[in-house]
Amino acid sequence: MGQATVDLPDPLEPALAPATPAGADDLLAQLAGDEIDRLLAEAEVEQAPGAAPAAGLSELDAAFDAALSTAPQQPTSDAPATQETLPVVAPPMAPVPATAPTISQQMQQVFEEITHGMRDAEMQVLRHERRH
Repeated sequence: MGQATVDLPDPLEPALAPATPAGADDLLAQLAGDEIDRLLAEAEVEQAPGAAPAAGLSELDAAFDAALSTAPQQPTSDAPATQETLPVVAPPMAPVPATAPTISQQMQQVFEEITHGMRDAEMQVLRHERRH
């Protein structure tokens, strides 16, 4: 009988990383994307079609239109170019209700739920592996 040979990896070449972490990252990214889409769809449903725009937006539109109408015209080739700045117009900030979580808080909650769900799944796999 001939001797069995073992094909060992070349130590000078970088080792290939296992596919599991990349798969987990892809899965988390997909779950987060799905959750973001769901939250955005919920936000669009909550805003009734044909509802009046938020307070202050019409004032902002009017201020923007006024700034555009008073903007300087393009200089002619004979006139020297001057740089003018337009006034900064900010809408009045409405207070955020204390009961409504911010988008950041909602996303943090989503990521925590995904992380806890992944941990629970990993624990179930480990328990299953120990039994067998």
